[in-house]
Amino acid sequence: MLSVLLQGCQSLGSRQGDAQVTVPASAEQFTHWDLDGKFGLKLDGKGQSANFTWRNRGSDYNIHFSGPLGQGAASLSRKNKQVTLNADGQQWRAANAEQLLAERLDWTIPVSEMRYWVRGIASPDSVASRIEYNPDGTVALIEQRGWLISYPRYQELEGLRLPAKIVANRDALKLTIILKRWLAAQQKTND
Repeated sequence: MLSVLLQGCQSLGSRQGDAQVTVPASAEQFTHWDLDGKFGLKLDGKGQSANFTWRNRGSDYNIHFSGPLGQGAASLSRKNKQVTLNADGQQWRAANAEQLLAERLDWTIPVSEMRYWVRGIASPDSVASRIEYNPDGTVALIEQRGWLISYPRYQELEGLRLPAKIVANRDALKLTIILKRWLAAQQKTND
């Protein structure tokens, strides 16, 4: 069952080891991060939830999902334009994360767009049919690729406003994401 997603602790940081990491001035430039959170999917009265950790380095990423008490763990990674899903002791590869998740886990999550949406920006890969802003300039709502994404809560990472909660709807599917901890990661010069 879909557990009620409560407000997560909003801990933020920008240290990696003993090195101070500079946080970019805009969400568009913020491409190297570590993120902990929780999401819930609800469709036709049925739901699933999972915790996740997301390590993003430019266009490459590793997202680790786990259910309550670490059950049902799976990881989805993209490196060099190749997507890999590890779950239940097996591994699958594809060029498309969305198709891989749908086929193997029955999850319909727009991962390609989500790496932009979690930062509160529209994906540059398709036209957003609507974007609305809050009085403070943060994005309140994005409508893109049939998804309606709202941002009811933000948090701050050294002056950069990042989402703390996202609610995405498409047809009868509702995806709620609580972004608990953002951590800026060091960007290598060749990334």
